[in-house]
Amino acid sequence: MNRYLLYIFILFSCNSFSSENDSFAINQLKISGVDGKLVANSKINIYFDYNVNKESLIFIRPTCGYSFEICKGGGGQGSATYLGKGTDQTFIYLTKPTTVTGLQYKIVDKNTKDIIYSGQLPVSLPVKGDN
Repeated sequence: MNRYLLYIFILFSCNSFSSENDSFAINQLKISGVDGKLVANSKINIYFDYNVNKESLIFIRPTCGYSFEICKGGGGQGSATYLGKGTDQTFIYLTKPTTVTGLQYKIVDKNTKDIIYSGQLPVSLPVKGDN
């Protein structure tokens, strides 16, 4: 197994992002794994568990440089509609080599487009060139 992926799996197992203390809503998201080729112009799969109490969209994007800004040339898959508990996967991509330093996630109310939950998981994913 790639040592970077092993590091990520250990990091994910130690981190759970949820708003369990929020008495007004159940909005939980836990990123549970990453796989795929860590090269530019390929899909890097992101696996996550969710628990939301209203129809929501979930977005996960790569960040670089220890900020909340999306990596230049980076993005992710469009979102589906989520309600209740479940597990799903999405992907991120980068168009040029860089090191992804975070995975930004947002749960957005489908109807109002308000952000109802957000955060960032620190990671270290070195994405190499695609040649």
